Amino acid sequence: MNRRNFLQSVAAAPAVFGLSDLFAQDETPAPAWWSEALKRMKDTSRRGIVLVAPEADADRRAFAEAIYAILDSKDADVRETLFEAVHICVTPALAKRLVGGEGNRVLLDSDGKRLEADIVKTETIDDAKAFVVSWRTLLHGAKGDRLRASVDRVRAALAEKERAEVEKALDALDIEGEAPAAAMITLAGCADRVASWLVMARREAVYEAGRSRVRTLIAAALDKSGRLPYGAKMPKFIDACGHWQETEGSEDVAVDCGMGKAGRASRKFIKLLE
Repeated sequence: MNRRNFLQSVAAAPAVFGLSDLFAQDETPAPAWWSEALKRMKDTSRRGIVLVAPEADADRRAFAEAIYAILDSKDADVRETLFEAVHICVTPALAKRLVGGEGNRVLLDSDGKRLEADIVKTETIDDAKAFVVSWRTLLHGAKGDRLRASVDRVRAALAEKERAEVEKALDALDIEGEAPAAAMITLAGCADRVASWLVMARREAVYEAGRSRVRTLIAAALDKSGRLPYGAKMPKFIDACGHWQETEGSEDVAVDCGMGKAGRASRKFIKLLE
């Protein structure tokens, strides 16, 4: 049988030759949570940060514990930084498929395009101050050009009327006296879609009261949307004969989709989804 006839036979009866699954391996779909992360980036005009876990088990455990610590932080700057970007955690194998290239921290634009990659140490993630400095440098650019570009994209995604309402509300918040309740209500309703604009407004606010109000909006929006990265889950543990043991089964998993909060009742451990 010549090559052409063989291929025609395969196309006609892939099950007989057992090649349908083999061919499908080249088109293995990305995990559902990856598509969800990209959609969230696009819908909210956010950039994405992909963190690639280490290969070694011990290093991966330290990485997971560092991620948990930063997610559980009450530091206002940390919370603002978490709010500003869509975070995704992947295994090295998935990283090769989904983002390619070198580096264990990859910055994506809101369309999922790879912008930059570097190497970040677990110690940097684990330290609140180092985390904020490192993440802001990546997200904002050395001179703030990336932050301004993000705000421009947010503004462009809004209808003209809503854009004007957001601008008016932000101006109303930055005063020494009591801010109009209507301004807080307006911004609370769209906070998730104007994340980078809120961050810039907080940084550029003239009055401390104005900065504090924007911080309040950011904190509320973060708590509402959740902090756990896409590609990660928070397993629960049970006390079995004096030993903590991870429970199995979807009904025992705190988060499957990657969008839940890191509950205090859970053990301080995060697992990556394959």
